[in-house]
Amino acid sequence: MQAAAENDDAIEKRVALFQYRMVEEFYDLENDPDALHNLIDDPAYADEVERLRGALADRMKRTGDPAWQALENRQDPAALARFMEEQDARAARNTKKARKKR
Repeated sequence: MQAAAENDDAIEKRVALFQYRMVEEFYDLENDPDALHNLIDDPAYADEVERLRGALADRMKRTGDPAWQALENRQDPAALARFMEEQDARAARNTKKARKKR
């Protein structure tokens, strides 16, 4: 995609979107099927965003999802970085265990 982006403005925008993701995203996929216009901070959607955040947090807590604390701390870059470091370390341990089983 990066090579194609050099000659196509639409692809260049899509590549930039993937490279610089927001912590949260909310899209109107009916009117924006390519998910190019993040509405997360649009006041017109604030109630719906809060409702969905609450529903997601409730489900994550109920199911023991380890990422729920990252959701709760989504505005704290240091907390998110620690969470990602923990996930990377966990994945590395799991990969090492899987290789030993072979």
